[in-house]
Amino acid sequence: MSGVTANDLRTAEATVRSREENEFTDWFSLWGPWHAVLKRTEADRWAQAEEQKYEMLENEYSQRVADRLKA
Repeated sequence: MSGVTANDLRTAEATVRSREENEFTDWFSLWGPWHAVLKRTEADRWAQAEEQKYEMLENEYSQRVADRLKA
């Protein structure tokens, strides 16, 4: 009736499981609500990570961009 076969379901399940295994951690680390939890529960560590991020952006990132443009 729906045109969805048992093979379609197996393929979809395998795709979802594979993506969960390979991509979930990256996705979760970028998820805004998770950031809110970390900011609240790990405020000092979050602030330190933010500071390191901005230092890297000011120093290392600009050098990487310059190197990349030279290549």
